[in-house]
Amino acid sequence: MPWNSFVEQFTDISLCQLFNTSHFSSQKRFHEDIHFGEWTTNGSKSGAPNDLAGGCLNFTATCCSNPQFLLEVTTPQNEMYFSLTQKEINEGLKRREPHISIGMHLMRVERNRKYRVHQPMEGAATSDYSNSRSVCLTVRDIAPGRYILMPTTFAPREQTTFLLRGYADFHFKLTPLTRHAPPSGFFSCGSALPSVTRLQIRKADYHRRPTDSLDNGLKFYCIIQSEKEKCQTKVKGGSMTPEWNDLFLFHRKDRRQRYSIELWHERFGPDALIARAELVALMDNECKEVTLPLVPPKSKSAAESVGTISVQMCAYDDPYYI
Repeated sequence: MPWNSFVEQFTDISLCQLFNTSHFSSQKRFHEDIHFGEWTTNGSKSGAPNDLAGGCLNFTATCCSNPQFLLEVTTPQNEMYFSLTQKEINEGLKRREPHISIGMHLMRVERNRKYRVHQPMEGAATSDYSNSRSVCLTVRDIAPGRYILMPTTFAPREQTTFLLRGYADFHFKLTPLTRHAPPSGFFSCGSALPSVTRLQIRKADYHRRPTDSLDNGLKFYCIIQSEKEKCQTKVKGGSMTPEWNDLFLFHRKDRRQRYSIELWHERFGPDALIARAELVALMDNECKEVTLPLVPPKSKSAAESVGTISVQMCAYDDPYYI
């Protein structure tokens, strides 16, 4: 077809990348997840809980008001593709309304995060922002962990619907996050919402004892327990000073909270508990670094310390803060 005839008949060209999602194929397979969503203010003021049109990261006060999707990366060698498509206004007509500038932001969150984030966290990847119908984001070999994908418009208060598609070479699911915090409880009689505490388990300095049998190399992890909740860091090896920098989030009603941090050794047989530390978190609306003594499992005296563990603690009486 001559070029002059082509531009008379067509207004757009779309280049598509096809992913093999077949269960019955010898080629590399991708898992797919698709969601329809909307940027809308819901008639609320900017940054209110019902506002879902917060704009990009340039608008730090409102950017987390956008739709949020939780996903778990389970393997260190990974390949993911995300496509964000906005609704075409006056589709089929040659004269159209201009598109809104859109993009995506992927950020790493706490390993046990279940609710929406309210402040931007560590960024893992960000797409270009464009006023085209679709934008794409390619991510490869990011660290295993929990992430939130946030589709956004460039400016706050811009409203339209969108289609979000994700493809990954491992099994995954994009889970929409709608709740901001745990409920205060049916029998709470109007009591305040739970407070929120973020713990970052930074690193340990363990002094090996003569009675230790650290087989299968040096591989350590921590287990954090609070009330009935239990969380675990990733496994780190090769050193007596393992460093994790793993984040965990806890919602509690008490202003004084107790956490048990256990240091475990991963080995060929059953894993061994080799030391523990106790942490008391107070609702003081600030972040602080603490270094706690590690004591043997059957000891309660800090004088018998076998090392230390470093923790960053941030505690707030407003669950909408982080």
